[in-house]
Amino acid sequence: GRFSTDANSAIDQNQTGSVGILQFDYAANKKLGLTAGYAQFNDKNLETAQAVQSVTNKTGGEVYGADKLSIWNVGATYQFDKNWKFSGLYSKNTKGEFSEDNMNRAYNVQFNYKGAVPANKGSWGVWAAYRVLGNSAVLAPTADSSIQGQKGVEIGWTYTYDKNIMSTTKYFKGKDILSDTDVSKVFSQVEFFF
Repeated sequence: GRFSTDANSAIDQNQTGSVGILQFDYAANKKLGLTAGYAQFNDKNLETAQAVQSVTNKTGGEVYGADKLSIWNVGATYQFDKNWKFSGLYSKNTKGEFSEDNMNRAYNVQFNYKGAVPANKGSWGVWAAYRVLGNSAVLAPTADSSIQGQKGVEIGWTYTYDKNIMSTTKYFKGKDILSDTDVSKVFSQVEFFF
C-alpha cells in the first residue's frame, strides 16, 4: 500500500512511500492474548529527512540516514477478571541513524478497569497508561492525547449516556522525548453509534 506523512509528522519532511504491514494475533486462552508484527515504510527521501523534537516542537534534529522504516512489535493483553485488564506493546525500528534510542522505539503499558459499552446505558470505564512514542517507531499513532515524539502518562474514562451515545475523555501529561519540554493535552469526544 501507500502511506503519506504530512505537516504534522515528527520527521520534518513530507513523505510518500510504499508500506507493508504483517500482523499476527493469537488468543492463547480466554485471559491471555499475544500479538507480533512488522511494518516497513520505503521512501528514498527518508535518507535526508530530519527528525524533529515532536510535532509540537519543530526544532531540527539528526538526519534519519536510511531509506526505510523497519518496525518490529510484540505485545500482550491479560484479562485478570471481568473488570481488570492489562495491555502492553513494544516496538523497535531497526533502521536509521538516530543516536537517541527513544527515537527508534515505542512502548505502551496500560491498565483498564471496566469499560463503557455503547449498547449499555450507564456503563463506564477508566484507564491509566504510560506511553513512549518514538518518532521513527510508530507510523500513525492513534492515542489522540499523545503524539509521536512524546512520552508520559495518560488517564482516561468512557461513559455511555444513553444507548449508542458514548463519551471518551483523555488527559496526557508528559515530555517531548528529545527536548524534555513539558507537554499536556486534554482530548474529549462524544460518539453516536448506529
